[in-house]
Amino acid sequence: MLVTQASLEALRVGFNSRFKQGLSATPTGFAALATTIPSTTKIQTYGWLNAFPQWREWIGERRLKSFSERVYTLLNRKWEMSGEIPLDDIRDDNLGIWNEIVTGFGTGAAQELPEIQIAAAIIAGVTALCYDGQPFFSANHPIGDAGAVASNRSGDSSGQAWYLLALDKPIKPFIYQEREKPFFQMVTDPNDSYVFDNDKIKMGAKARGAAGYTFWQYAHRCDGALNAANYAAAFQAMTTLTDDEGRPLGIKPTHLVYGATNRAAAKTMIEAQNQAGGASNIYWKDVELVDGSTRLP
Repeated sequence: MLVTQASLEALRVGFNSRFKQGLSATPTGFAALATTIPSTTKIQTYGWLNAFPQWREWIGERRLKSFSERVYTLLNRKWEMSGEIPLDDIRDDNLGIWNEIVTGFGTGAAQELPEIQIAAAIIAGVTALCYDGQPFFSANHPIGDAGAVASNRSGDSSGQAWYLLALDKPIKPFIYQEREKPFFQMVTDPNDSYVFDNDKIKMGAKARGAAGYTFWQYAHRCDGALNAANYAAAFQAMTTLTDDEGRPLGIKPTHLVYGATNRAAAKTMIEAQNQAGGASNIYWKDVELVDGSTRLP
Protein backbone atom coordinates (compact mmCIF):
# COMPACT_ATOMS: atom_id res chain seq x y z
CA MET A 1 0.00 0.00 0.00
CA LEU A 2 1.28 3.44 -0.88
CA VAL A 3 1.36 5.75 2.14
CA THR A 4 -0.60 8.80 1.06
CA GLN A 5 -3.11 11.04 2.78
CA ALA A 6 -5.91 9.32 0.87
CA SER A 7 -4.76 5.81 1.81
CA LEU A 8 -4.29 6.78 5.45
CA GLU A 9 -7.76 8.35 5.51
CA ALA A 10 -9.22 5.13 4.09
CA LEU A 11 -7.34 3.19 6.75
CA ARG A 12 -8.71 5.52 9.44
CA VAL A 13 -12.27 4.91 8.21
CA GLY A 14 -11.73 1.15 8.38
CA PHE A 15 -10.19 1.33 11.84
CA ASN A 16 -13.04 3.53 13.04
CA SER A 17 -15.49 0.87 11.91
CA ARG A 18 -13.47 -1.72 13.84
CA PHE A 19 -13.48 0.54 16.91
CA LYS A 20 -17.26 0.89 16.78
CA GLN A 21 -17.57 -2.87 16.44
CA GLY A 22 -15.60 -3.29 19.65
CA LEU A 23 -17.62 -0.53 21.29
CA SER A 24 -20.75 -2.67 20.94
CA ALA A 25 -19.33 -5.28 23.34
CA THR A 26 -21.49 -6.20 26.30
CA PRO A 27 -20.57 -4.11 29.37
CA THR A 28 -19.29 -5.86 32.48
CA GLY A 29 -21.35 -6.23 35.64
CA PHE A 30 -19.91 -2.99 36.99
CA ALA A 31 -21.95 -0.98 34.47
CA ALA A 32 -25.12 -2.06 36.29
CA LEU A 33 -23.89 -0.38 39.49
CA ALA A 34 -24.20 3.12 38.04
CA THR A 35 -26.78 5.30 36.35
CA THR A 36 -25.35 6.72 33.11
CA ILE A 37 -25.99 10.45 32.92
CA PRO A 38 -25.01 12.65 29.96
CA SER A 39 -22.99 15.73 30.81
CA THR A 40 -22.92 19.05 28.97
CA THR A 41 -20.33 21.02 30.94
CA LYS A 42 -16.85 20.58 32.37
CA ILE A 43 -18.30 20.34 35.89
CA GLN A 44 -21.77 18.85 36.27
CA THR A 45 -23.88 19.99 39.21
CA TYR A 46 -26.53 17.80 40.85
CA GLY A 47 -28.90 19.84 42.99
CA TRP A 48 -31.61 17.22 43.42
CA LEU A 49 -29.76 14.60 45.43
CA ASN A 50 -30.88 15.81 48.86
CA ALA A 51 -34.53 15.35 47.88
CA PHE A 52 -35.79 11.86 48.73
CA PRO A 53 -39.62 12.11 48.35
CA GLN A 54 -41.90 9.22 49.28
CA TRP A 55 -45.54 8.33 48.90
CA ARG A 56 -47.80 9.47 51.74
CA GLU A 57 -51.52 9.80 52.30
CA TRP A 58 -52.76 13.08 50.87
CA ILE A 59 -54.24 15.00 53.79
CA GLY A 60 -54.65 18.73 53.33
CA GLU A 61 -52.25 20.33 50.89
CA ARG A 62 -49.46 18.50 49.11
CA ARG A 63 -46.34 18.23 51.22
CA LEU A 64 -43.64 19.28 48.79
CA LYS A 65 -40.18 17.93 49.36
CA SER A 66 -38.03 21.02 49.11
CA PHE A 67 -34.66 20.90 47.40
CA SER A 68 -31.74 21.58 49.67
CA GLU A 69 -29.14 24.21 48.89
CA ARG A 70 -26.55 21.46 49.14
CA VAL A 71 -25.30 20.41 45.74
CA TYR A 72 -23.01 17.70 44.48
CA THR A 73 -20.57 18.48 41.68
CA LEU A 74 -18.63 16.07 39.52
CA LEU A 75 -15.65 17.11 37.40
CA ASN A 76 -15.26 15.40 34.04
CA ARG A 77 -11.86 13.88 33.36
CA LYS A 78 -10.12 12.95 30.13
CA TRP A 79 -9.38 9.30 29.30
CA GLU A 80 -7.29 7.86 26.49
CA MET A 81 -5.93 4.67 24.96
CA SER A 82 -3.18 5.14 22.38
CA GLY A 83 -0.82 3.30 20.07
CA GLU A 84 1.26 3.72 16.94
CA ILE A 85 1.50 1.72 13.70
CA PRO A 86 4.84 1.25 11.94
CA LEU A 87 4.56 2.59 8.40
CA ASP A 88 6.23 -0.58 7.16
CA ASP A 89 3.18 -2.57 8.29
CA ILE A 90 1.00 -0.25 6.21
CA ARG A 91 3.31 -0.43 3.18
CA ASP A 92 3.37 -4.25 3.43
CA ASP A 93 -0.42 -4.56 4.01
CA ASN A 94 0.36 -6.28 7.30
CA LEU A 95 -2.72 -4.90 9.06
CA GLY A 96 -4.51 -8.00 10.37
CA ILE A 97 -3.25 -7.70 13.93
CA TRP A 98 -3.85 -3.95 13.91
CA ASN A 99 -7.49 -4.50 13.03
CA GLU A 100 -7.81 -6.64 16.15
CA ILE A 101 -5.93 -4.11 18.28
CA VAL A 102 -8.28 -1.31 17.24
CA THR A 103 -11.29 -3.55 17.90
CA GLY A 104 -9.79 -4.05 21.36
CA PHE A 105 -9.66 -0.29 21.82
CA GLY A 106 -13.43 -0.25 21.34
CA THR A 107 -14.04 -3.25 23.57
CA GLY A 108 -11.96 -1.60 26.30
CA ALA A 109 -14.01 1.58 25.96
CA ALA A 110 -17.23 -0.40 26.42
CA GLN A 111 -16.05 -2.61 29.26
CA GLU A 112 -12.87 -1.45 30.97
CA LEU A 113 -13.47 2.30 30.95
CA PRO A 114 -16.73 2.25 32.98
CA GLU A 115 -15.36 -0.50 35.22
CA ILE A 116 -12.19 1.44 36.04
CA GLN A 117 -14.09 4.61 36.91
CA ILE A 118 -16.89 3.00 38.91
CA ALA A 119 -14.45 0.80 40.85
CA ALA A 120 -12.34 3.89 41.65
CA ALA A 121 -15.45 5.65 42.98
CA ILE A 122 -16.31 2.66 45.15
CA ILE A 123 -12.80 2.52 46.60
CA ALA A 124 -12.65 6.28 47.20
CA GLY A 125 -16.06 6.27 48.87
CA VAL A 126 -14.55 6.21 52.37
CA THR A 127 -13.09 9.70 51.83
CA ALA A 128 -14.80 11.22 48.76
CA LEU A 129 -17.76 13.39 49.74
CA CYS A 130 -21.32 12.92 48.57
CA TYR A 131 -24.21 15.40 48.50
CA ASP A 132 -24.61 15.72 52.30
CA GLY A 133 -21.00 16.75 52.89
CA GLN A 134 -20.02 13.39 54.39
CA PRO A 135 -17.91 10.69 52.72
CA PHE A 136 -20.17 8.46 50.63
CA PHE A 137 -19.49 5.59 53.05
CA SER A 138 -19.83 7.23 56.46
CA ALA A 139 -21.16 6.54 59.94
CA ASN A 140 -22.39 10.13 60.25
CA HIS A 141 -24.87 10.88 57.47
CA PRO A 142 -27.23 13.56 58.85
CA ILE A 143 -30.91 12.65 59.11
CA GLY A 144 -33.33 15.53 59.62
CA ASP A 145 -32.53 18.71 61.53
CA ALA A 146 -32.32 17.30 65.06
CA GLY A 147 -28.74 16.06 64.87
CA ALA A 148 -29.58 12.42 64.16
CA VAL A 149 -27.18 10.45 61.97
CA ALA A 150 -27.23 7.16 60.07
CA SER A 151 -24.46 4.88 58.86
CA ASN A 152 -23.79 2.98 55.66
CA ARG A 153 -20.52 1.42 56.73
CA SER A 154 -19.58 -1.27 59.22
CA GLY A 155 -16.82 -3.69 60.10
CA ASP A 156 -13.60 -3.64 62.07
CA SER A 157 -11.05 -3.24 59.25
CA SER A 158 -10.12 -6.90 59.60
CA GLY A 159 -10.86 -7.91 56.02
CA GLN A 160 -11.20 -6.85 52.41
CA ALA A 161 -14.15 -4.49 51.97
CA TRP A 162 -17.35 -5.81 50.41
CA TYR A 163 -20.50 -3.95 49.48
CA LEU A 164 -24.25 -4.41 49.56
CA LEU A 165 -26.09 -2.36 46.93
CA ALA A 166 -29.74 -1.70 46.09
CA LEU A 167 -29.90 -1.75 42.28
CA ASP A 168 -33.65 -2.13 41.81
CA LYS A 169 -34.31 1.62 41.74
CA PRO A 170 -34.38 3.88 38.66
CA ILE A 171 -31.33 5.66 40.12
CA LYS A 172 -28.36 3.50 41.04
CA PRO A 173 -25.98 4.34 43.92
CA PHE A 174 -23.26 5.51 41.53
CA ILE A 175 -23.17 7.92 38.60
CA TYR A 176 -21.34 7.18 35.37
CA GLN A 177 -21.16 10.63 33.83
CA GLU A 178 -20.44 10.91 30.10
CA ARG A 179 -19.25 14.22 28.67
CA GLU A 180 -17.77 12.75 25.47
CA LYS A 181 -18.47 9.18 24.46
CA PRO A 182 -15.38 7.20 23.39
CA PHE A 183 -14.28 7.93 19.82
CA PHE A 184 -11.38 6.90 17.58
CA GLN A 185 -8.66 9.22 16.28
CA MET A 186 -5.75 8.71 13.90
CA VAL A 187 -3.15 10.91 12.23
CA THR A 188 -3.62 10.80 8.45
CA ASP A 189 -0.99 13.30 7.31
CA PRO A 190 2.08 11.42 6.00
CA ASN A 191 4.06 14.66 6.28
CA ASP A 192 3.40 15.05 9.99
CA SER A 193 6.67 15.66 11.87
CA TYR A 194 6.15 12.66 14.18
CA VAL A 195 5.62 10.42 11.16
CA PHE A 196 8.81 11.77 9.57
CA ASP A 197 10.89 11.31 12.73
CA ASN A 198 9.58 7.88 13.78
CA ASP A 199 8.20 6.26 10.62
CA LYS A 200 5.02 5.52 12.58
CA ILE A 201 1.40 6.68 12.59
CA LYS A 202 -0.22 7.67 15.89
CA MET A 203 -3.74 6.49 16.71
CA GLY A 204 -5.91 6.26 19.77
CA ALA A 205 -9.27 6.67 21.45
CA LYS A 206 -10.48 9.44 23.70
CA ALA A 207 -13.36 9.94 26.12
CA ARG A 208 -14.37 12.41 28.81
CA GLY A 209 -16.38 11.61 31.88
CA ALA A 210 -16.30 10.63 35.54
CA ALA A 211 -17.90 8.37 38.11
CA GLY A 212 -19.45 9.60 41.34
CA TYR A 213 -22.27 9.14 43.82
CA THR A 214 -26.04 9.47 44.13
CA PHE A 215 -27.91 8.30 47.24
CA TRP A 216 -25.69 6.83 49.98
CA GLN A 217 -28.76 4.99 51.25
CA TYR A 218 -28.46 2.57 48.31
CA ALA A 219 -25.04 1.27 49.36
CA HIS A 220 -23.35 -0.23 52.42
CA ARG A 221 -19.64 -0.96 52.90
CA CYS A 222 -18.30 -3.52 55.34
CA ASP A 223 -14.60 -4.15 55.94
CA GLY A 224 -15.16 -6.99 58.39
CA ALA A 225 -15.17 -10.66 57.48
CA LEU A 226 -17.76 -11.69 54.92
CA ASN A 227 -19.67 -13.99 57.23
CA ALA A 228 -23.29 -14.55 58.23
CA ALA A 229 -23.20 -12.18 61.21
CA ASN A 230 -21.69 -9.24 59.32
CA TYR A 231 -23.90 -9.87 56.30
CA ALA A 232 -27.03 -9.89 58.46
CA ALA A 233 -25.97 -6.68 60.20
CA ALA A 234 -25.24 -4.87 56.94
CA PHE A 235 -28.50 -6.10 55.43
CA GLN A 236 -30.45 -4.87 58.47
CA ALA A 237 -28.67 -1.51 58.42
CA MET A 238 -29.93 -0.88 54.89
CA THR A 239 -33.47 -2.13 55.39
CA THR A 240 -34.05 -0.07 58.56
CA LEU A 241 -33.02 3.31 57.12
CA THR A 242 -35.61 6.06 57.48
CA ASP A 243 -36.22 9.45 55.91
CA ASP A 244 -36.00 12.80 57.70
CA GLU A 245 -39.45 12.20 59.20
CA GLY A 246 -38.64 8.74 60.56
CA ARG A 247 -40.55 6.80 57.90
CA PRO A 248 -38.92 3.62 56.53
CA LEU A 249 -37.34 4.12 53.11
CA GLY A 250 -38.14 0.57 52.05
CA ILE A 251 -34.64 -0.10 50.71
CA LYS A 252 -33.51 -3.69 50.32
CA PRO A 253 -30.09 -4.74 48.99
CA THR A 254 -30.14 -6.69 45.74
CA HIS A 255 -26.43 -7.19 44.97
CA LEU A 256 -23.21 -8.01 46.80
CA VAL A 257 -19.95 -6.73 45.29
CA TYR A 258 -16.81 -8.54 46.40
CA GLY A 259 -13.07 -8.59 45.71
CA ALA A 260 -10.70 -11.50 45.14
CA THR A 261 -10.10 -12.22 48.83
CA ASN A 262 -13.83 -12.59 49.49
CA ARG A 263 -14.68 -14.59 46.37
CA ALA A 264 -14.96 -17.97 48.11
CA ALA A 265 -16.87 -16.52 51.07
CA ALA A 266 -19.32 -14.69 48.81
CA LYS A 267 -20.03 -17.74 46.68
CA THR A 268 -20.37 -19.98 49.72
CA MET A 269 -22.80 -17.61 51.43
CA ILE A 270 -24.99 -16.76 48.44
CA GLU A 271 -24.65 -19.59 45.94
CA ALA A 272 -24.32 -22.68 48.16
CA GLN A 273 -27.77 -24.16 48.84
CA ASN A 274 -26.54 -25.96 51.96
CA GLN A 275 -24.00 -25.20 54.67
CA ALA A 276 -20.94 -27.38 55.28
CA GLY A 277 -22.82 -29.51 57.84
CA GLY A 278 -25.75 -30.09 55.49
CA ALA A 279 -28.15 -27.56 57.01
CA SER A 280 -30.07 -25.28 54.65
CA ASN A 281 -28.40 -21.99 53.83
CA ILE A 282 -30.91 -19.23 54.67
CA TYR A 283 -28.96 -16.75 52.51
CA TRP A 284 -29.02 -18.90 49.36
CA LYS A 285 -29.78 -16.62 46.38
CA ASP A 286 -30.54 -13.79 48.84
CA VAL A 287 -28.82 -11.28 46.55
CA GLU A 288 -26.92 -11.38 43.26
CA LEU A 289 -23.13 -11.39 43.19
CA VAL A 290 -20.91 -8.94 41.30
CA ASP A 291 -17.31 -10.06 40.92
CA GLY A 292 -14.90 -7.18 41.53
CA SER A 293 -11.84 -9.40 41.81
CA THR A 294 -9.81 -7.56 39.18
CA ARG A 295 -10.63 -4.02 40.43
CA LEU A 296 -11.20 -3.97 44.19
CA PRO A 297 -8.23 -4.11 46.59
